[in-house]
Amino acid sequence: GRREQVWRLHQAYQRNLAERGLTDYNDLLVLATEEVRERPLAEPFAAVVVDEVQDLPQVGLRLVHTLVGDRPDGLLLVGDGQQQVYPGGWWLIDAGIHVQGRGETLRVNYRNTRAVLAAAQDVPAPNQLDEEDGAPGATLREVTATLAGGTVHRWSGSAEELEQALVAEAKVVSEAHEETAVLLGSNDDVSQAIRWLRQAGIPAMPLKDYDGTQPGVKVGTVHRAKGMEFGAVLVVLRGTEDDGHDASLTDRRLLVAITRARDHAWLATVR
Repeated sequence: GRREQVWRLHQAYQRNLAERGLTDYNDLLVLATEEVRERPLAEPFAAVVVDEVQDLPQVGLRLVHTLVGDRPDGLLLVGDGQQQVYPGGWWLIDAGIHVQGRGETLRVNYRNTRAVLAAAQDVPAPNQLDEEDGAPGATLREVTATLAGGTVHRWSGSAEELEQALVAEAKVVSEAHEETAVLLGSNDDVSQAIRWLRQAGIPAMPLKDYDGTQPGVKVGTVHRAKGMEFGAVLVVLRGTEDDGHDASLTDRRLLVAITRARDHAWLATVR
């Protein structure tokens, strides 16, 4: 019965888009793929490179595959299923991409010190991406670190105690590390943390406005920090309020947040 209700909702949604002449993100990718198939490029791409491929929807994979087909070295996909920050998942073969015998698992970590890497390895974030046959992908536990040392501090307390703890840690850490970031789960939390830090006299700015040159503590969401690196990272994630009961997605976001830190990580648990 619920499936019937969801299907009716889907039909109404698609009908609403069609009546208004609108498309959503996935529809746009489908239309682009159909366009390339019907009108191939006059000068085809020699290759397509995709980073953070785990955060593409399956229709996005179909599009990049359509651009280059199965030519040798035409498609390079780089991704980590444990760092998937959006719901969903796929098998490459379902997008028409066959990589059996052509995939490579990278097992050396060049970013994180051993202490930070060990903290990330404790997070039970599943890797739901596979090369070909649906077998589980490699995880961070199979990786070795090249950087020694590092520190990890943990804090646990109530929401009322968080401000004082966060400000105290940020003051100490930002003086010791040239690049410091505070990562949180929502934009509302980001705005609140910036107010706290500025009221305490600590220069702080939104991570979304950072161009790589401004001083001060950078404050943003885990999604915004994807692909970035800082000397120290303060992490405050409050749970799964925006994702129902998908604890595995929360774990993956936590793993992403921790691994943004090179030398020091502060992990806050709000009771």
